[in-house]
Amino acid sequence: AMVISMELYIIDDSKPLYYKAYAWFKLVRLWAALRFDDTLGMNPQHMKFTGSGLECLIERSKTSGPGKRVRWLTCYVSTQATISGADWLGKGFIIWQSHAFAFARDYFLPMPSADLT
Repeated sequence: AMVISMELYIIDDSKPLYYKAYAWFKLVRLWAALRFDDTLGMNPQHMKFTGSGLECLIERSKTSGPGKRVRWLTCYVSTQATISGADWLGKGFIIWQSHAFAFARDYFLPMPSADLT
């Protein structure tokens, strides 16, 4: 029920932008089987949305990063990863590419602004 609720929340244009972005972040973590620490090394500028899904590069994790044998890890979420049938992945990706979230940083999830954007 929680997954369906988050999927439908993301596509609801009346909801605050940050809450929708956070729900998308939680669903990407779920469908890509990522730990929270894995997302600390995800840079939004290295995400790519293709017709079949979302591709992300993880620069730093427990097993990858500077000075480790594996420099980058890749994660993937299919557009078919949905229970409700809603296009939560595509709609959320647009949010993360918007001005409010597409600023340069080396971590994924920013703090919300006062107006939740």
